[in-house]
Amino acid sequence: MTVPATGHDYKAEWNWKETSEGEKPYTAEVTLTCQNNEEEEAIVLKEEEGVIITVDAENSTASCTEAGEINYIATVEYEGKEYTDTKKVEIPALGHDYKATFNWTEKKDSAGNGTGEVEKVTATVECVNGCEFEATEVKVSYEK
Repeated sequence: MTVPATGHDYKAEWNWKETSEGEKPYTAEVTLTCQNNEEEEAIVLKEEEGVIITVDAENSTASCTEAGEINYIATVEYEGKEYTDTKKVEIPALGHDYKATFNWTEKKDSAGNGTGEVEKVTATVECVNGCEFEATEVKVSYEK
């Protein structure tokens, strides 16, 4: 009596490594272990063997007060089956980056001409990161 082969049933274990490459900060390799044959040697696939890493288009951008997230997706096809894993990386909140624009008002004489002296100084403060921080006008003290 002949017993038919069960075929391979691979379990995938992913290993992500950080790199120093700016546009490609992570690499990934997958170890495939056949669940039907414990004596079979595990198969390790790296980028050279077809592991492709992409960046998810649905990433969230960090704001001044909220963290964002980048999802890196590793995919490889082996023996007609696709194996995929995702690495989620948090992007820290940016924090506010304030910029002040100063507005100087000159004193006027009774005829409406400028006297060369400062009457008041105000500053408008806003965040340059494009957040929803509302521009605020503040009074500024100064010394002559």
